Amino acid sequence: MERFGLIGTSIHHGGTADLGYYTIAEDEAPSTLPRLKEWCGFAEMVYLATCNRVEVVFTSRGGRSPKEQLSRFFEFFEREARARGRSGSRATRPSFYFRQGEQAIWHLAEVASSLDSLVLGESQILAQVKAAYEQCFSLGLARADLSRLFSWTLHTAKEVRTHTGIAAGRVSMVGLVEERIRGHLAGVAEPVVGVVGTGPMGEKVSEALTGWPGLRLLWINRTWEKAAALAERHGGRALSLSDFQLVPQPCDVLVTATSAPVALFGAAALAAIRPALGRLLVVDLAVPPDTAPEARGVEGVEIITVDDLRQQTEKNRQARLAERRKALPIISSHLKELHAQLVGRSVLPVLLEFRDSFLDQNHQDIEALFAGPLRGLGSEERRQVEKRINQIVKRNAHLLIAGLKEMASGCKAEQGALCCLSGITSFGEALRDETGGAHPAGLAAAPARGMSPASAGDGRAS
Repeated sequence: MERFGLIGTSIHHGGTADLGYYTIAEDEAPSTLPRLKEWCGFAEMVYLATCNRVEVVFTSRGGRSPKEQLSRFFEFFEREARARGRSGSRATRPSFYFRQGEQAIWHLAEVASSLDSLVLGESQILAQVKAAYEQCFSLGLARADLSRLFSWTLHTAKEVRTHTGIAAGRVSMVGLVEERIRGHLAGVAEPVVGVVGTGPMGEKVSEALTGWPGLRLLWINRTWEKAAALAERHGGRALSLSDFQLVPQPCDVLVTATSAPVALFGAAALAAIRPALGRLLVVDLAVPPDTAPEARGVEGVEIITVDDLRQQTEKNRQARLAERRKALPIISSHLKELHAQLVGRSVLPVLLEFRDSFLDQNHQDIEALFAGPLRGLGSEERRQVEKRINQIVKRNAHLLIAGLKEMASGCKAEQGALCCLSGITSFGEALRDETGGAHPAGLAAAPARGMSPASAGDGRAS
């Protein structure tokens, strides 16, 4: 795992200025990313940039220290800045972090699982991580090692989202408003949504409901011209506030967010706005509220205020924090599986070479038997003896390889596993040489049975 590294910063560490400085424009990525990889000396690389973070996941070559890796990374962007006529010196280098091995992999899993997001549990980051990997793979920057790592990362993140409630419940007011409106309009044919005021919330609501079957929007404002501009931009009909108050239009949802110093809608007004055969949802985002206190008692009318939304978003946020704790054991379990896969992949060539040597020695020993003590056997007898010996030896070889593989999986690092196996194979070869190669199975198998995976890891792997 130690070959994996990660350099990055996020809005939690360096702020938006740093993110912008180290963000590579989408149209420049195909030419810039390969140069970044070469300048930093990465063997493989995946570059991830979102509105909240910039991170590079890589595998090393050349044995550079973390300090050297960071220095090369900063130098690249400073060179790029100078080439574009921007300031090449940055005083915010310490805002970046460097992670290696298991820490880098764990961090990547938390990012993809949205455990490190500004909005815990948000859904966009998983697609962004996948897109970043696919882009770098298509450019030839990510190959076998990072393909294996990102496949594991995406699978782990999906497991977290499937087996926890990390994504349940909106934790932003805009998202919660959208959720409440969509729930209220479910089953309503040709709904009417009235938006009072020209602030950004009304436009966000209209964008969230884009494509809703039969939706009709009413844009309501003190100044009719401003309402008309929104109607032209988003569709719908414009009304002045005075006309709407004078002749109320039935609405299924009324979103209001004005700066009026007094309430605009009392109980009678909301009763008149409520559809004759339906219910009215009022989303009052104004401070102070646009709805009078007594309006909450109107039959068939539900009013949601800013205070209501804050309480609900905080409740949802606390629930997600609790679910975050459930996600950590999932990542831990998957990390152990990845460790076993990486160790197995590293030691497999050694194990196969050891097996082939083991079987070759067996073949030589059989030939020596038939040329010596068993030279008087007939062809059928020789075939039966050779078949039986091969069965025994292959079974023992399988047990031996399985034992060595299990022992290697207990090592803390892939290089440690290789050193551990090297010691065992050297020990077996030395004993075989001393005895003339007469008993390869028994001599080689003894160390594997006598050493537990834990003790092997503690003794030789670190």
